[in-house]
Amino acid sequence: AGVLRTQIADLEVMGTELTGILDQERSTEKLERSLHMRMKDDLAVVGDMLKLEQADMPSPDSDRWLADMEGRVDTMAKVHENVLQHSGSGPVNLKAHFTALAQAAFRRFGAEELVKATVEATMEGDLSGQLMPLSLLLNELLSGCAKQAAAHHRSAQVSIALRQVGTQRCELLFSDDGNFPGAGGASSAGTFSTELVRALAKRLNGTIHLLKDDIITFQLTFENGMTENLRLAS
Repeated sequence: AGVLRTQIADLEVMGTELTGILDQERSTEKLERSLHMRMKDDLAVVGDMLKLEQADMPSPDSDRWLADMEGRVDTMAKVHENVLQHSGSGPVNLKAHFTALAQAAFRRFGAEELVKATVEATMEGDLSGQLMPLSLLLNELLSGCAKQAAAHHRSAQVSIALRQVGTQRCELLFSDDGNFPGAGGASSAGTFSTELVRALAKRLNGTIHLLKDDIITFQLTFENGMTENLRLAS
């Protein structure tokens, strides 16, 4: 009987500790949701300010610059929105997220009727920790394609494919069959977009290459989130 009472007491202590851990996790999750919601709302305000600024600065150069900045802010807001929506319910739906980014970029530069995108995302891990730099990098490539299509009023097909390579690496392939003059502009030396793409690839501990053939293809390889989490835990 004494042994049984001891075991029951130990179980009660374990139950109390487990309850405390669960309460702490709920508090952390609530804080994360609050932060994502606040960031999403703040970025929406910045986006509205950029739209108002664009209306007061009618020059073409200003319009292009503000449209680029608006796209980057909108991309960041979409990341926070998607992470918030999927909080506690599993990883973000990458295919739906990338499709929304593509549609927003094409619409922003008036190319929604000219450029179409197909998206494939076969990932097993959770990339939520890397979703911001990955989304911003993809936005730069999508925006470059949309600008070229609108400028030359020619149609194009964009293909986005994200897959896991082995257990430690991911690969993003971005293809654009538009073959516009100056295609692959995101790789042109010296431009802000180029430097941003390179910086974002570095942020992902990855490398990006431009593969020139009949179709312009960017290849990004980077470490997946699971590998990063394992490194931080070790």
